[in-house]
Amino acid sequence: MQIRYALGLIVLLFGLVGCASHPLGIDKETWERMSPEQQHAAYQKQAQLRAERQERQRQHEALMAQQKQQAFEQAGFGDKLQCVVRQGHVQMSKETHPITPVGFRVVRGFSEQVDVEYQRQNHTRTYSQALNIEFDGMQARFCEGTQQRHCAVMAGTTREFARGMTTLLEAPRIHARIYCELEQDGTRHHYRR
Repeated sequence: MQIRYALGLIVLLFGLVGCASHPLGIDKETWERMSPEQQHAAYQKQAQLRAERQERQRQHEALMAQQKQQAFEQAGFGDKLQCVVRQGHVQMSKETHPITPVGFRVVRGFSEQVDVEYQRQNHTRTYSQALNIEFDGMQARFCEGTQQRHCAVMAGTTREFARGMTTLLEAPRIHARIYCELEQDGTRHHYRR
């Protein structure tokens, strides 16, 4: 019985097909030939794999957050950018809604996802991860969502970023004026505006 069960699991694992509605990508014919015990085992294995994947993702996100925090703490002048979205609107269901001003910080070498709140029918709504921002020291890139298709680029020298710069993001769902300048690190930098 155990050999039969083990063989069933092997068939189950190697009988994977692209997109199936059964666990582990098992095709319909194979699924129908499996015993209820084998089907139950397949569901359990799928749940285990999902839990392991979620745990790996959680660990990765925690590590990235820790690395980002360390980068913020160790960053010098020219490595941190602070920005404000002061004006703009989102386009939802063919309707235009004003956004609530939002500020955020980004450190060189790391991306930042920013939620944007907007007013709709006297309620505040959230456009989750509306903006994806990256900064490499010479340019800041502001993209709608995480797909990085509709972007505005702000390019400048350290002196220009220190004085402050403005860009306009005009993407399908969000239109916004974004102002950024370098975050001060406590040392004195004399750049005239």
